[in-house]
Amino acid sequence: MPRLNPQSSPASPWPGIRSTAADPLRTAATPTQRPASSSIPSRDLLQVNPQGRATASLNLNTEPEFLLHTVKRGETLGQIAQQYLGDTNRHPEIFAANADELRNPNDIRMGMVLKIPNPEASRPEASRPAQPPRTRPAARPEGATSAPAAEPRYTQHTVKRGETLGMLALRHLGDSERYMEIYEANRDQMRSPNALRPGMTLKIPSRTTATSGSRPRQSRPQQSTPVRNAAPAADTRGLTPRAQELLHALHNYQDVHRAQGNAHRAETSAAELREIAIEMDRAATAFDMDPKMMLAVFAHESGGFDPRARSQTGAGGLGQLTGVAIRQVHHMAGIGKGNTGRAPFTQYKSNFVQNHRAINERFDIKKNIWTATAYMSYELNDRARLGRGVENALKRYGDPSIRDYAQKVNNEHRTLFGSRLF
Repeated sequence: MPRLNPQSSPASPWPGIRSTAADPLRTAATPTQRPASSSIPSRDLLQVNPQGRATASLNLNTEPEFLLHTVKRGETLGQIAQQYLGDTNRHPEIFAANADELRNPNDIRMGMVLKIPNPEASRPEASRPAQPPRTRPAARPEGATSAPAAEPRYTQHTVKRGETLGMLALRHLGDSERYMEIYEANRDQMRSPNALRPGMTLKIPSRTTATSGSRPRQSRPQQSTPVRNAAPAADTRGLTPRAQELLHALHNYQDVHRAQGNAHRAETSAAELREIAIEMDRAATAFDMDPKMMLAVFAHESGGFDPRARSQTGAGGLGQLTGVAIRQVHHMAGIGKGNTGRAPFTQYKSNFVQNHRAINERFDIKKNIWTATAYMSYELNDRARLGRGVENALKRYGDPSIRDYAQKVNNEHRTLFGSRLF
């Protein structure tokens, strides 16, 4: 192999390699120096030309797959997506690229270094197709119908008392965890995801627009800990996608507590967990409630999804139903003498606990879930005048005298789904 001339002329941009001016045999033009902000490949490829001289070949069109960004105080993934990708709705791409570091899109901290997908990396300049010349559209034949209109990028929603971004995300986008997409679309009038007021008009991203151009969301790998007598894998056959997500969260909840030695929180059978996921999915749909919030309530109330849990006061089952709560649901559903009821309570009256005095009836999984969900709907919506938001509704459901009740439910939600309610 020919040896490289160790000397180089002062005009050579690479030490050890002659410049074009000093070497007339070199045919490649000397690359111009790129700005400091550009990313230059770290390796120079040496090629041997037919005359036996080694020449440097730099592919300056190669782009790095990721850029790096250090998070500043107050920044969000939406702001970073706007800065680098030109669209706040593309923040799931940044979250997916950093799924090994982030548990949820809100888990960014000042000083964290994030990988930002480089939109130029997958399309080198040499391979980009030339833009075809603009042509004038052909005239539409008389009587021809126009193509269906594209789905609007946003719809509008006027906030009602008691509503939260999680509820709106569940209703419009199919997943309460996507509430940040609604928040990012309304940053001009919301200082934080909790700054929601009745009467506010929000822009709601369409389901397709919100995820357009985004990579499939990658789930954060669970930290597996060897556990003795671990529960069997979740049986998700025949379940809706949302019920499958709930069931996986229930099994993961048990695995976490087994690893921590809390065996009493992992005694519910796989068949019972499956029934809880199915009925929770159905009841949440019927009453337009967040099923994840209700599972967090059940985890706290029953000490780990125990359908047979019973307190000294007589409350029982997953939601620790009391006679007062059951009678209120009866009143809303028109059960009992003199109760006329109203929808949607009247539509599902057969799913509720029928006898407010029979303790054993509260241990029925289906009846307990439906009754507890209906009662939470009453607390969150019908009694919204007593306090704004989910936190106060949770306190009223449990015990207003317990100051940290809502925070305990919040912690259960984090164990189940890796994020907080508020």
